[in-house]
Amino acid sequence: MMGGYGFFVLCVCVVLAVIAIAGAIRGRRETERERARLLHDFGTPPGPVKEDPFVRIQRVGGYYRAHLSEETTARGHIDDITWNDLGMDAVFDRLDTCQSAAGEEILYDMLRRPQLVDDFSRMEEQIQAVTKQPEDRVRLQLFYRRIGRPSKYSLYDYLSLLETLPAQSDVPHLAALAVIVLAIVLIIAGIQAGIWLLILVLFYNVIAYYRTKGVVEPYYITLRYLLRELAGAEGLVRTGSQIFDQELAQIAGLVRGMGSFRRGSDLVMGGGNAVGSGNPVDLLMDYIRMLTHIDLIKFNQMVRVIRGRKEAIDELQELMGRIEAVIAIASFRESLRKQGVCVPDFAMPEQGYALTEGYHPLMATPVKNTIETRRGVLITGSNASGKSTFLKTCAINAILAQSVHTCAASGYRAPLYRIYSSMALRDDLDEGESYYIVEIKSLKRILDAADAAPETPLLCFIDEVLRGTNTVERIAASCEILRCFSGQQTMCFAATHDGELTELLSEDYDLYHFEGEIRSVQTEDGTQKRDVHFDYTLRDGAATTRNAIELLSILGYDDAVTDRAQALATRFEQTGRW
Repeated sequence: MMGGYGFFVLCVCVVLAVIAIAGAIRGRRETERERARLLHDFGTPPGPVKEDPFVRIQRVGGYYRAHLSEETTARGHIDDITWNDLGMDAVFDRLDTCQSAAGEEILYDMLRRPQLVDDFSRMEEQIQAVTKQPEDRVRLQLFYRRIGRPSKYSLYDYLSLLETLPAQSDVPHLAALAVIVLAIVLIIAGIQAGIWLLILVLFYNVIAYYRTKGVVEPYYITLRYLLRELAGAEGLVRTGSQIFDQELAQIAGLVRGMGSFRRGSDLVMGGGNAVGSGNPVDLLMDYIRMLTHIDLIKFNQMVRVIRGRKEAIDELQELMGRIEAVIAIASFRESLRKQGVCVPDFAMPEQGYALTEGYHPLMATPVKNTIETRRGVLITGSNASGKSTFLKTCAINAILAQSVHTCAASGYRAPLYRIYSSMALRDDLDEGESYYIVEIKSLKRILDAADAAPETPLLCFIDEVLRGTNTVERIAASCEILRCFSGQQTMCFAATHDGELTELLSEDYDLYHFEGEIRSVQTEDGTQKRDVHFDYTLRDGAATTRNAIELLSILGYDDAVTDRAQALATRFEQTGRW
């Protein structure tokens, strides 16, 4: 018959087994919930980003900043002015359904560095494959979800931080271990001095441990994230995905190459970091670490591996991020399906730019417009009629075409461009520069880019050329600057309120316009009021109407003010004098 002690042991075993089984069931259910959510969310625009926008962009831009070089700049990356002009942070948020930092950072880098070579065939095959094979896609996404994000910083920020770590030597730790062994030998030999020697060396090790641990502890987060990413990489390889077979084969080799980094890493990462975690085994290991410094020795070895294999870590980050970025692109493309989406067709420069039923991807109910041109485009029209939005639509679709091989349109054909803009500028108070100075510098950088690589087509977007100066000089200077952008290798889309430019540049630019219509509408109380209606439709030719003064009246300005303003404008049109 089982004794009391045996019965107690059996009960403990049963309880532990029940806890283990319950945990396994709970984990399986959670995985199934995640799987169902991932299947449901594919092709659905992501929800609002809760993270602080500045922190988010600093983090997701880590890979891009680490690879920003003179070569990148020369080949025409999307510079900060263009990125901010076009509101590309919001466009990135619209695309980003990544579960891990690697995917986010590579997706961001794709948008910041559009391709200048039509090398999208494999990406296109993979985009279509992950769309058609949801189970394969979700298996990959589950591992990316487990990898997650390191914190509010990029892995590349942490790797840079690791470079600031003062040189750490293993000699003091190894010497102390040798003394411990010697003391134990002396004790076994019956020499009393061994006891005192052991006490002294252990006392020294405890003091030295806390001093050294305080220095290296901030760098542990880098090691933790790398270990998590390596574990996730192993999981990706185990999926055996045929869609990404080449990438996974390379990842497997890189993971094997980091074997020495991972072996024994529990000595550093396990337990409660020398203060106890509550687990008896962890508590015991904490004291062993404290007295022997084996975790500090392993830490130094892991740091040496990272410093010696930075290129391999970078390649691993790029490969893993690229797989997840492709999944995000496929989801983005699917989310545009109802409104219209297409794969771009890259053409020769002489074939020009063609966008069919294009729209801004951030607009829920966009008005689609079509344009085809072999030379620059000059757009005029009423205030708030849609000129700036159309410029952004054309620019964003060019970036999407050359980065994620997907356009918010039913058709897109254009060369592979370097893309620049000068649109949403402001005074630079820090540098003490007026709006006009900021503007002419912005335009000069585009001219310089065109001159620096004349063999590569350049696409630029300019909103209200030289608005920061007087009318006469603005029209004269704008005319000549826009003529500089009218060469065969440069395609310029410009918007202006200056009707004079349409006459001066009609031989160099195709003319289009937007317009608004002033209508009388009936209010709820039965009275009539004037309102302006815009259909946001692109039309051929130059604008023939204006609405700036009428808008003043509609918004409640005194009639005397608007009447006098209209009289001044009419007199100037008739006489050329104010």
